[in-house]
Amino acid sequence: MADEIRVTETLFIRKTDSNDPTVVMVFEDSRPTQFTADLAGSSGPYVGTLIVNQTITVINLNSYQVAPGGIARFHNQDPTNVVFVGLYDQETGSFKSMEELLPGEFHRVRLSRYLGQDTDIITGTGTESINPSYLALKASAAACKVLVKIFPP
Repeated sequence: MADEIRVTETLFIRKTDSNDPTVVMVFEDSRPTQFTADLAGSSGPYVGTLIVNQTITVINLNSYQVAPGGIARFHNQDPTNVVFVGLYDQETGSFKSMEELLPGEFHRVRLSRYLGQDTDIITGTGTESINPSYLALKASAAACKVLVKIFPP
């Protein structure tokens, strides 16, 4: 495959007994796992470095000409503050957090192909909302620099 995204991930967790560090209470080692996804389009990644404030920073994928369903990577480059990633509901003006990035953390996610749409739970068909939801970021206490890269599906 010529135009591809290869994601490799390893998760290692080790928790020992506080009274006896030789006793392992929890151990998880996922071993490197990977998958390969198609990369469409002739360019990308999109977005770049954003300054995220305590007010909501909306990422309208249409303005970047990125279709939903792409692979996104968020990297909180702030050394002390938390950044929340979620959806901004334009109709209610509310922000719904789905994940948080601690200082220095990064995370990869595949954006839903139905992002910004109302969906019928039974059939899974998407319809455009009059006031769609948007991908959004929000800082916890002070402005943060966040690197956002979105690769087309």
